[in-house]
Amino acid sequence: MQLYLPNVFYWERSWTWQASIENIKKNEAFLRQAYRKHISHVKSVVPAHRLLVWDVSTGWQPLCDFLNVKVPSSSFPKLNKTGDGFLMSEMGDVFQLAMPEFGRKKKMFYSSIFVASLAALYLITRKIAFH
Repeated sequence: MQLYLPNVFYWERSWTWQASIENIKKNEAFLRQAYRKHISHVKSVVPAHRLLVWDVSTGWQPLCDFLNVKVPSSSFPKLNKTGDGFLMSEMGDVFQLAMPEFGRKKKMFYSSIFVASLAALYLITRKIAFH
């Protein structure tokens, strides 16, 4: 049995967007493996006639054929193309507004650790036992 203990430094890093992106990059191989394992599991459980493995770049046709519905006359939506910068531009504004709050929380967290450490040091030096 493995015991997972929280790590103060992990908490600090996870409070920032940049650290989250770095963690994702570090775990990319693991995430790809987990994704492939999940897809393999789904393919093994779902009957082939009930499963559509669909590439969104192929548009409406394969999806509509699978669902046995008419292909819509409207073009296939492509608003969330990779690299369009929408998410980062929007999230950048959000994080600029939120960062002062993150800074305050971080200072409060480290201040509480410092005060608790001082209290523990005081009790140890005074040889007061914890009950």
